[in-house]
Amino acid sequence: MVLSPAIAIFVMGGICIANAPYAFFKERQLDKIPSLRAMNNKLREDANNLEDAVDDLSEEIDLLEPEADRAASVEQELRGIAEKQEVNVNKLVGLVKENEIILAKMRVRECALY
Repeated sequence: MVLSPAIAIFVMGGICIANAPYAFFKERQLDKIPSLRAMNNKLREDANNLEDAVDDLSEEIDLLEPEADRAASVEQELRGIAEKQEVNVNKLVGLVKENEIILAKMRVRECALY
């Protein structure tokens, strides 16, 4: 009698009925979470937007490359000119500062004359 299949069926049915509210609760929780497909679509859309941005940046790089090359060549020419004339940037800055001091003194003398 203890091994009667009817008792096992009733026990299993009771366990099933006891688990029904928990299963319902979990289903409601899953409904609140965005579906995996919707999240995947959102990620795909973001990836497409990033791909478009990369394409735009690549076009801009292609447009700016000739200008960068031209600027590099101009810089080389300027360096060559500076080397030929043996111009030292620090020396030039010092001369400009000295010129400012001289101009300030001239202004003070000019104001004193009036």
